[in-house]
Amino acid sequence: MFRKKQKLSSGATSLPEIKRTSREASSWFLLGALACAIAAGLAVTSFLRAAVPSESVYLLKKDLQPGAVITSGDLEEVKVPAAAAPPDRVKSPRDAEGKHARSFLAKDDTLREAHLVETLGSPVAAALALENNAGLRAVALPPEASEGLPVSPGDRVDVFAYFVAQGAPADQSVLLAPAARVLSVPAGDETGSGDSKSITVAVPQEAAARIAAALGMNGKLLAAVVPPGTP
Repeated sequence: MFRKKQKLSSGATSLPEIKRTSREASSWFLLGALACAIAAGLAVTSFLRAAVPSESVYLLKKDLQPGAVITSGDLEEVKVPAAAAPPDRVKSPRDAEGKHARSFLAKDDTLREAHLVETLGSPVAAALALENNAGLRAVALPPEASEGLPVSPGDRVDVFAYFVAQGAPADQSVLLAPAARVLSVPAGDETGSGDSKSITVAVPQEAAARIAAALGMNGKLLAAVVPPGTP
């Protein structure tokens, strides 16, 4: 029985080799097409960015309390379409450096000129100035007045004084300053709680005198939080 052998000519290519070469060519073609598509997308994006005007705005990196001093380190520059940039946006960190927050400002807010107030003095003095009442005074309450009381700047508290009356069956107390606004709490702490903590409040000049007199008569002070919306 004879076996017939078929021989390929020297210039012929086997069918598997042809298929493999075809797949490789297709893969390179697809990769080339993908690269061209990416390049075209980048070109279109660059064109659109160039065609649409943009402006720099400055976002806050953290929350700022009323009266807080603003520094360039509090700001992050981002680019936005010119149409989306507020007209009174801060155009340079230099325009905000050393100024105070007019009200509470949240992280990622776009800083605007309306958010700033320029005043000399400390953040407490700035916060007091924002009350727009020349008759107010900033008074630091004794630490025990707000011990265990979690408050933040902007909260309102009633300030009471109480005295131990000789021979009386109960202590006597009096309201010295109703709904006094909290101007500041201890640095590095969001609350005024703790044995060595004290809070600063804005009170009318007459109330400041009453607080000083109460302390001079060995009276004790107590701060009580006023619910929001209370007249």
